[in-house]
Amino acid sequence: SGCRHAGHVRLANRSRVTDTTTPDQLFDILSGMIAPLKDAHSYIGARSIKRGFGGARQSPSFLERDDRDKGYALIAAHLTGPLQRFCEGQVEFGMLGPDVGYLRIRSFSGYSKDGGYETGLAALEAALDTAFANTGGWKGLVIDVRINGGGADPYGLAIARRLTATPYTAYVKQARSDPADATKWTEAQPSVVQPSTRPSFRGPIIELTGVQSISAAETFTQALMNRQPKITRIGETTQGVFSDVLGRQMPNGWRFGLANERFVTDGKSFDNVGIAPDVAVESLTPAARATGKDAA
Repeated sequence: SGCRHAGHVRLANRSRVTDTTTPDQLFDILSGMIAPLKDAHSYIGARSIKRGFGGARQSPSFLERDDRDKGYALIAAHLTGPLQRFCEGQVEFGMLGPDVGYLRIRSFSGYSKDGGYETGLAALEAALDTAFANTGGWKGLVIDVRINGGGADPYGLAIARRLTATPYTAYVKQARSDPADATKWTEAQPSVVQPSTRPSFRGPIIELTGVQSISAAETFTQALMNRQPKITRIGETTQGVFSDVLGRQMPNGWRFGLANERFVTDGKSFDNVGIAPDVAVESLTPAARATGKDAA
């Protein structure tokens, strides 16, 4: 049905493009074709006319960049003190009382000044060593990815390694292998979570998710699904984009991106639909914030 829909969209828009179509009109037509997908891994970049478009699934709790700290501010009342900041401020840690840890992950990128993956991983491992140094008396851990735009999937696996005593498969990854047949995929590549020998926490965990848990924040959430004991998700359904973005250049120099992969756990992929919470809670909507409490 996806292929038939794509064909219909193509036919409906083909006649709108003529020799007299301006670049701005063409951009409007092309962005209008992908906007209904509400896919945050689809984009069009037209540098020649200084325009860009990226899809997204919005909701009342979707916060613009300037408001994101307001969304997180309410949790301060629940913390025993200020958060410790690591990884260029992208990873934060504090305590919810004497025996419950709180780990906030704002993104899975930008963990080091040079932006490199290896230096970022070293910064993350050092941050986790500090955060999990004294977990012996903990009753639980809260992991918060409600406002997280994504980044590098392996960082999420590195965190998952600190949370398990036994190996398990996080997901298997496949890419579309036939342009005409949407049922054909490459051989599955598994990502396995191997327990770490570094400071860890293997007790009860709650994960806070939202519509702005995007991309690597979602593959991280997926990587926790088979962890034992089961992690309880509280909040909202995640954004619904897992695949790496396949980028291509058009003849006029514009670029576009789309998803061409799936991440599968226990036979299920969550692209487009997102990962649902176990307990649904609105915590970042204006109405929820007006209560002065972090509902999640």
